[in-house]
Amino acid sequence: LPARFVVGDADGVALLFAETGGAGPERPRSVGGQVSPLVGRERELALLMSLREECLREGVARAALVVGGCGTGKTRLAREFLSLAGELPGNIIRCTGTLVRPEADFALLAPLLAAAGIPTAGREAAQVRRDFAQWLRGMCPGGAPIVVSEDLQWADAASVQVMDEVLGLLSD
Repeated sequence: LPARFVVGDADGVALLFAETGGAGPERPRSVGGQVSPLVGRERELALLMSLREECLREGVARAALVVGGCGTGKTRLAREFLSLAGELPGNIIRCTGTLVRPEADFALLAPLLAAAGIPTAGREAAQVRRDFAQWLRGMCPGGAPIVVSEDLQWADAASVQVMDEVLGLLSD
């Protein structure tokens, strides 16, 4: 896989944990060679675009939580948003929750933190949070990065807490 993919191993099984530095929106699935339009998520897409504009205009960090059952268009909404946001690929970070190691601290962010050179072993959450916020600031000097976390229901509490606190730090 290209370097933008963060891969790992769990009990001999190769896993894709995250995409960084070049991750862009994938092409939506097509039927008969035709890409279907986004249906039923136009309001959420407009809200996401509005939040993005606010982040750029006011220099604040914001979060949006998109919820829905399986197959209701959450991933497609994220793809459409990333496509319309017109962000540089390096400013887009994608990570996915997994059931493989839910008990491990920073399981959701561990591959991303490792790729960023941020150690987690034996460190307090506050140290990890500070380093992660600093890395995110340095990653996108001209604007805020877009972080897309999928399957957040499988994320560990430490990663979610760090992301929540980093949002606050980036807003200051």
